[in-house]
Amino acid sequence: MSTYFTTVITRRMPDIIQATLDCYSGSCRNCRRHAIVCRGGRKNWCNTSQHLKACGLTRLNMTDSDRATLQGLIEMRLGNAALQMTRRRLTTNPNESANRAFSASVPKNVKFSRNALGRVCSVIDRLNYGAGDSMLRKLENVQCPITKGGRVAHAVKRIQQDVVYQRQYARRPSVRLHRRATKSKRMRDYISA
Repeated sequence: MSTYFTTVITRRMPDIIQATLDCYSGSCRNCRRHAIVCRGGRKNWCNTSQHLKACGLTRLNMTDSDRATLQGLIEMRLGNAALQMTRRRLTTNPNESANRAFSASVPKNVKFSRNALGRVCSVIDRLNYGAGDSMLRKLENVQCPITKGGRVAHAVKRIQQDVVYQRQYARRPSVRLHRRATKSKRMRDYISA
């Protein structure tokens, strides 16, 4: 993966950035070959964008300064330095997720003089294994395992299934499509109001 990444993606990215800038400027001549979203022709990006339709825009008139600003914004995410960070997975998303979980179990406005370390370790275990499996591991470590096949075991299994379901739910194509349609409807309602 890393060899493919360094040779192909970083080599093609300048052409993709230029095709995107041309597309925003109104020229889709390089979109078929280099663009990711737009395919040129009648089904170009400007004609199919829900957000532009909601705003009543059919064409963007970009000046040279607009083009330079847009290029800087695109390179912040797709430039060589950003691609190297993405390659090493140096985004802050996992960090932010862990911070939210820590603040729920160990709030900053409460002092936990004796059990703060245990609470933090519990959060880490729950994030890594899920709530159900984490509960089973903790009970086994204090030598109080749950009887297999009982009502408690089924409840814990159900908790773990809910955790797995919630993790996979946001990645479903139907959920992503529904989220995009909801955003588009909100934007249309906002503009029409």
